Amino acid sequence: MTRNRPRLSRLHVIAVVATLAWVLGAGLYSAWNNSMTSDEGVHAASGYLVLTRHEFRFDPEHPYLFKIISALPLLAVRLNPPSDDQRLWNAAWPSNYDSWKEARQWADEWFYNSG
Repeated sequence: MTRNRPRLSRLHVIAVVATLAWVLGAGLYSAWNNSMTSDEGVHAASGYLVLTRHEFRFDPEHPYLFKIISALPLLAVRLNPPSDDQRLWNAAWPSNYDSWKEARQWADEWFYNSG
């Protein structure tokens, strides 16, 4: 017994292909130009600093296991973290102070300006 499948018209195929191409293009453009949102850089930098410097003050608000696991691939890449991180550690000293602003600036500088 054979079923009669409805055939897609050429217009439907063109519309589907065009939509998929547009979504793919928009996704690639977004990933290339603006992929990091507000906190991915801070978490990745925090995990990287734990792995390389055993420094846990950078982003203490979240558990470190996931940040460390997500930072493991960064060990295979030669990275140049900013050298002026003393201001971040000074801001992080009173543990009741939220050093989010300093951590975000440091992570942004690291990801976008370190080469």
